[in-house]
Amino acid sequence: MLVDPRDYWRRLRPHYYCEGGQEWARLCMQEYNSCREYPLSNRGWLPMDYDSCDWRCGAARLAWHRFVCDRACHWVSPIHLRALNRWQTGWSIHSGLDHTHCRHEDGRIYDPNASALRFDPLPMMDDSESFELEEYTSRWF
Repeated sequence: MLVDPRDYWRRLRPHYYCEGGQEWARLCMQEYNSCREYPLSNRGWLPMDYDSCDWRCGAARLAWHRFVCDRACHWVSPIHLRALNRWQTGWSIHSGLDHTHCRHEDGRIYDPNASALRFDPLPMMDDSESFELEEYTSRWF
């Protein structure tokens, strides 16, 4: 079941902005930037600072949209997982070739990218594997 990020934002916001949260996000997004064909320079730490897609034009300005970046789910999901696990245990990353999101052991899916960009992540997850944060980052970063 895909959950609405708005329902979780009040509980998760402090964990995104806590000590270490910004530095973690900066590291993930710098790794994303280094993999781009045309890296961007002088960027901040928020995923939206690295987004080159104009999906926000005409969209409602929601606070959690700052943590969405088109085509960067593999690098943004560790940021979400860190915040989720600081709030509640039982979350892991589910990563496939085409998409990555966070899933709770009870089946809830937290995927701000899918919610903001309005796509269904489940058909892309047929080949997905489950990872804890340390295992995922050591494998991909």
